[in-house]
Formats: sequence, structure tokens, C-alpha cells
Amino acid sequence: MENTSTFKKYRVPIIIVALLAFAVACVLSVFANSDTKVNKSATNSFTPAEIEVAVTESGIDSSSYADITEKTNTVTWSEDTSSDENGSEVVSYTASKPVEITTTSAADSNYVKSYVRVALVPRYVTTLTTTSEYEDENSETQTSTSEIDVDIQSGDAAEYGLESFDELTAVTDSDSLADGTATSFTNGDVTFTLADGWSEYWFYNSADGYFYYKTAVEAGDTTEQLLASVTISSDTYAILEEYGITLQIDVLTDAIQTEGGAVDARWSNVSIDENSSLVQATTATAATEEATETTDDGTDDEDD
Repeated sequence: MENTSTFKKYRVPIIIVALLAFAVACVLSVFANSDTKVNKSATNSFTPAEIEVAVTESGIDSSSYADITEKTNTVTWSEDTSSDENGSEVVSYTASKPVEITTTSAADSNYVKSYVRVALVPRYVTTLTTTSEYEDENSETQTSTSEIDVDIQSGDAAEYGLESFDELTAVTDSDSLADGTATSFTNGDVTFTLADGWSEYWFYNSADGYFYYKTAVEAGDTTEQLLASVTISSDTYAILEEYGITLQIDVLTDAIQTEGGAVDARWSNVSIDENSSLVQATTATAATEEATETTDDGTDDEDD
């Protein structure tokens, strides 16, 4: 009787403990299998790979540049003499700048190909001398002089007798650049001479001022040449000499992977056509509209 009474006394707590133990076992079972269940229903996330690119110029040591995505070099000029339409002698100064782009690596080990674009930006740099005073350890005033390189902004170019320049878009010849017939273009005082046959491999987008390589570039490969040389007039050269101004050409380039809709997300002015080539966004749209207006037998739909 005593044992029965004791059982009755602790029956309710025992049942509660048993239920709690069962509940805990169920929860642990859910967590133990949660990885499999979550993995089956997980949504794949896609992060565009960071593609590294290098500016390649024949005869120039690229190792001297710290930032391969924004490579700048001071050009070396050679004097050229030609004749204008009236037979008068014209003196100009030209510097060779054979620009190509090489894709070098990517954060994503699965990366294979990328699309590449380039902007060519003239930049004038002048050296300013600054003077400051300070007190030495004997409380005597001393003078310190230093030199710093300063960019001349486009709006300030006229103060030196230079033309203003656009930092990203060519200010002349944009139409012939866009249709691929231009062999050169001018930005401010600088004439950029493009490589022979450049438009077979590149196209110019007037909306953002970039040259886009038409086809995807394999990892480690180099594009066809875009730029051949830059030229300034004798008057511009004289100004640079008078004021101690240096003309530098910035080759700004970046690349983006071909997969995952990266082009649509990052480069709004271009699209990928049915051949996986980059084209002007308007060109791709027009091609798509034309395709939708064509019937299955290859004839265009016409109104009766």
C-alpha cells in the first residue's frame, strides 16, 4: 500500500517530466535534420567576382604603377612636321601610347571570362611651391619649403591658355566614334589617335565616355589594341613648357564577369546580344524588337 501511495503521489510530476523529455527530443530531432531541410529549400545567392585588369603598353614597364586599374604615365613627346590644306607648315608633338588591356585574376576561382571597358582621360598637372613657418627647439622661427603636384581642373584650364576638357567623354567626334568610323578624337587640346581597325574589336558609348571591348576576354588574355598615340599642337606644347605643366593620360579600365546578369546590373548603357557580344543598349533593344516582329517563317508581319 505504501508503494502504491508513493506512486500516486509522484504520478503527475513523472508524467510532466516524461512529456518535457519527449518535447526536448522532438526539438533536438528537428535541429539535427535542419541542415538538410534548409539546404534543399535555400535560395542561391550570387556575388559578382572582382576582376583584376592591367593596362598593357608596349615598351613601358607596368611594374612602376601602384594601381593597375588606374594607370597613369607622363608622355614623352616627339616633334612632327606636316602641311595643312594651304600648304603651310604645321608643327605638332606626338607621344606613342599603345594601350591594350589584360585580365589577370579574380576573387572567384570559377571565373573564366570577363567584359572590359576603358576611358581615356587627359590630365594636366602643375607643381606648386608652398612655404610654411614653424618654431624650432630654440623657439626661433624657421621657414620650410615644399613642392606638391596639383591637378589643373577643366574649368581652370583657360587661365593657362588651355582648352577645357571633359573628364570622361570625348568633347568632339562623338558621333563618328559611336558609329566606328573615327580614326581619332579630340578632348580639350589633346588628339587621341586610335589603333588601326579599332572598331572591329571596340565600340564607343557616348553616354558614359567608355570604349567597350565587344567580346568576352578569357582569364589572362589581352585585348586588341585601342589607342595608338596622343598629339598636341605646338602652341599647347609651348604653354606646357612655359608654365611647367605636365600632360598625363589616365587609362581608366575595369572588367566585369560575363555570368549572373552582372552587365545588366552594373553597366546600364550596354547589353549582351544573342552572340554573347557587348553592344550598345539601344542596338540590343532594336534587335529584340525586330525579332519579335518577325514570324516563324522568317517574314515580317505587315498590316493588311
